[in-house]
Amino acid sequence: MSFKNASYFAAPLCTALLLVGVFAYSLTLPTPKDAEDYHARVMTASESMPENFEGWTAQELPMESGAMELLKPNVAIRLRLSHPGYATPMEFLIVQCRDARDLAGHYPPKCYPQVNGYVALEANERTWRAGELDVPGMEYRFALSSQPGAPERYVLHFMMLPDGRIVRNIDAIYEAGADYLRRHHGAAQCQLFIRDASLPQEARDRAFDEILTAYADLIHAIGSAGHDTTP
Repeated sequence: MSFKNASYFAAPLCTALLLVGVFAYSLTLPTPKDAEDYHARVMTASESMPENFEGWTAQELPMESGAMELLKPNVAIRLRLSHPGYATPMEFLIVQCRDARDLAGHYPPKCYPQVNGYVALEANERTWRAGELDVPGMEYRFALSSQPGAPERYVLHFMMLPDGRIVRNIDAIYEAGADYLRRHHGAAQCQLFIRDASLPQEARDRAFDEILTAYADLIHAIGSAGHDTTP
């Protein structure tokens, strides 16, 4: 074979070898199936959440259909929580998605103003407790409209990653969603919606601490994806 003929076949051969290499590498990448045991573990933990604890009584509420279509969750729990020490029931929400990217639109600074027409008034960093676990998060204060004297609401919120990190904002969720090595383990968010805006901060924090402590097993399960890997 002449040099000229060999050169003619060199480019297609290199291309073919490159495609084979890319295909072989793709076989080593994580797939949704690799995260199935983790998602099953989170689901199991969600099924054993207590209905009554520390004077609280939980009543299950339906998830909004639009939110379910947006989130495509593995676990989605919405509860009305009542306690004799608080005049108004509170609403608790925890959602865990199989793909971290699905949480992008369900984030209080974006969701409440854009979807519900609320007006953002204040956002403060807070840290709560779920048993022995520190839970960093954000407390948002919203008005129901821009009208003077409009009723106000508090939303206590944090987000969870499958590697055990608990974060205050959406940036870490975006990063997880963009990482093809991690995205199939998804992410989660948790919030407490408080309608009684007159409730002092100490009482709001105490309520969330008690609720998170009761549901700490689920929070730990959401952060347990690292248990599926070996050094």
